Amino acid sequence: MELQPEAQKQEHEEAEKKGEIFIGVSSKIKNRTAYVDFKALQVKTLSFVAYILRQFIQLLEPYKDKIAKSVIQLMKDCPPDASGIRKELLIATRHIWYTKFKSAFIRHIDTLLNENVFVGTGVTSRETLRSLAYSILADLLHNVRSELSPKQLSKTIYIYSRNLHDQTISPNIQTMCVKLLVNLVEEIVKLENKIEARKLLVRLLDTFSKKILSINTAFPIIIKHYYSQKNQLLSQKSENFSNINPPKGYLDLEYAHPIRSCMGPFDASQDLIKEIGFLLKYLMSGCKLAVVEIKSCSIQNVKKEGEIEKDQSIQSEFNKEKIEKDQSIQSEFNEEEIEILIRVFREGLKCFNIYNLNNFDKDGQLKEGNETQKQAAFMQLNLPKDEKEMIDCFSALFITIEPYAFQEVLKSQISFFYEQILINLNLVNILQAFLARQTISPNFASILLNFLMEKLEELKEDNDLNCFVLIRLFKFF
Repeated sequence: MELQPEAQKQEHEEAEKKGEIFIGVSSKIKNRTAYVDFKALQVKTLSFVAYILRQFIQLLEPYKDKIAKSVIQLMKDCPPDASGIRKELLIATRHIWYTKFKSAFIRHIDTLLNENVFVGTGVTSRETLRSLAYSILADLLHNVRSELSPKQLSKTIYIYSRNLHDQTISPNIQTMCVKLLVNLVEEIVKLENKIEARKLLVRLLDTFSKKILSINTAFPIIIKHYYSQKNQLLSQKSENFSNINPPKGYLDLEYAHPIRSCMGPFDASQDLIKEIGFLLKYLMSGCKLAVVEIKSCSIQNVKKEGEIEKDQSIQSEFNKEKIEKDQSIQSEFNEEEIEILIRVFREGLKCFNIYNLNNFDKDGQLKEGNETQKQAAFMQLNLPKDEKEMIDCFSALFITIEPYAFQEVLKSQISFFYEQILINLNLVNILQAFLARQTISPNFASILLNFLMEKLEELKEDNDLNCFVLIRLFKFF
């Protein structure tokens, strides 16, 4: 597996001198067909090694560094157009990473985080193997996350945040990306540089909030997909082309062709609503964890600087006051972070629509005259388990933040909060959770009461649902 054509070896040496990585096939290789066959043979050999590894792991232990180096070399040398060879290479690598040999790959993490090395530069490889490749790499990064440097943590966050916003990747793979990013929070908090740790946590919170935003933006597509799956069985498609739905826009033109040449963002999903629900659940828990750790990271930073102060024997009173002032600033959310929290609040409230799809029509518009909503305004219905967990998580997220930040968010979004309650009356549970929390209850009660007093005149209007909700909210006081 360590064998290389001389021309290929020279290309790697020249690239290494320049501080670069050579990927692909050297232009000096004349017989490309023989080269591809040679690499295929080497990958087959690696697959055999992966197969016998569990049974003979003690015998192969001295060679683990050589095996790791050979795997990385094969990833660099795999021809761009040989997607089948690369797929077999990835599967063999996954089996190797299931053993303790994965420790030998820690020194190669920077190379593995290079997409051109791990996924390849070929169009077919990028289109068909990206999901497989990143799920395999996520397993390794999860197991060795305690060994990652701050720079590697930052790059991992960048790569998997980018995949999280790639609509060509199915929701279940995106859920895997969220799980990995959430697992990295534990290691980010352990970083000695708390300022850098806080920046990484804010990046994660920003990523999660923007993903929730993108799901809400795609809600009309999700609702259409929901009704289309509800009305017809995908397994009973007919070859009669007259049954093909007409395109609804220029983006759907490819769907009308007898031979499909494209896929929609949710076509690969077996159960779209369930997968989106899981994704939202992990995104919300990720937001909650990030907010908690941002706050704890600031407290730890203050404590650490306080200990340094004790060790210093000579220090002026002016410097002490300045440090105390800096510490109080570091423990607060700045304007940019509050904007992210506002986005989490707005988009978090919207995402609860996924649990009430039957209240919307095929175009994503709220159905009028829904008696269920009017009844729910007076009597507490039993919430589905998933929606209840989401409401509890969402409530805990904003209860955790500092009171002044909570007031900034709610004061600017109380009107939007009320509009969302009219759409989904189960959100009243969030309002109750805020009022029950002693630290934020006085401020929130004041904000809510002022808003309700402004709405008092609307009780005269002929809008039953609006009146029912207003009366119920007044009853909290």
